[in-house]
Amino acid sequence: PYDALLRLDKPGPGVAALGAFSFGGQSMVAVNFYHYGDQAAGTVAHETPLWETWFQNRFPMPTEPG
Repeated sequence: PYDALLRLDKPGPGVAALGAFSFGGQSMVAVNFYHYGDQAAGTVAHETPLWETWFQNRFPMPTEPG
């Protein structure tokens, strides 16, 4: 796999873990965010819908298998 771990200071302290790999003949990408500190819950509550929308707009789920 090809991985990267990025330290974040915005929108709050944390790390982003990124990885790309092949599985069963398909290429996949994993993106995980980990936020820390007293404001972590608020940061997650604010940022999660923004990221979900961003991903859905760029990488929509297929409506049918295949």
